[in-house]
Amino acid sequence: MSRSIIGTEKTKPVCKFTGTTDQMRATAIHQHALECWRTLSHDVQLQWNEYAKEVPPHRPPFDGSGHITGHNLFVSAYHGFAQLGNEHIPGPEKWKLFPIFFLELLSVEVETESLVLRIKSNIQNPGQSAYRLHLKLQLTNCGSGVRPGMMRTFIAEENCTEEHYTATFIISDFRSRWELASGSLDAFCRFTLIDCKSGYRSQYQNRKFENLVISE
Repeated sequence: MSRSIIGTEKTKPVCKFTGTTDQMRATAIHQHALECWRTLSHDVQLQWNEYAKEVPPHRPPFDGSGHITGHNLFVSAYHGFAQLGNEHIPGPEKWKLFPIFFLELLSVEVETESLVLRIKSNIQNPGQSAYRLHLKLQLTNCGSGVRPGMMRTFIAEENCTEEHYTATFIISDFRSRWELASGSLDAFCRFTLIDCKSGYRSQYQNRKFENLVISE
C-alpha cells in the first residue's frame, strides 16, 4: 500500500523593527547605502577595494594583518555624509590619517528648553581639511550606568578648520528624550571626527562628564 505525502509550505516569520524614529531613520540610511553600492560599476567597486587596503580597522586585530573591504569603506562614507546632512553616493577617495584630537567640556546650559553642550577641542595639525565633530550621547540621572542602545546621534553646529575650536551641540527635549528627573545629570559621550570632503570617520573617543549642573 502506497501513501502520498502532501508537503506544506513553510514561511519564515517577518519581524517588524519597532525602534525609535531616530533608529528607523538610521536603518533606512543604511539600506540606502547598501542599495547604492549595488548600483556601482565593477571598476568603481574595485577602486573602493584598493583604497580600503590603507584603512586601519576599528576592530581587532590591530597588528596590520587585517583591513576593511571597499564595501565597508563606501558604506562608512555614505553614513558620514548622511550625518552631515548631505546624503549622496560618494566617490572613491584615498584614505588619510585623521589628526589627533583632545576634548573637554567647556560649558553646559539650557536655552529654550534645549540642552546646549559646548565642547572645547584641540585638533593637532588639521591641515587643509575641514572636520565636523560627531557625538553619540546618552544623558542619565546621576549614578546611572550607560546603555549603548539609548545613545542618540548629534552633529556639531560648526565645522572645524583650526587647531582650537568650540563645538556646539544642541539637544532638544533632553529630559523627555531619556525620561530624566529634574536635577544634575551624567553624560556618556562617544566623539568622532567626520571629514567633510570624503565622509570618512575617525576612530571614536569615549568621554563621561559627571554631575552636570543644569540651571532651568
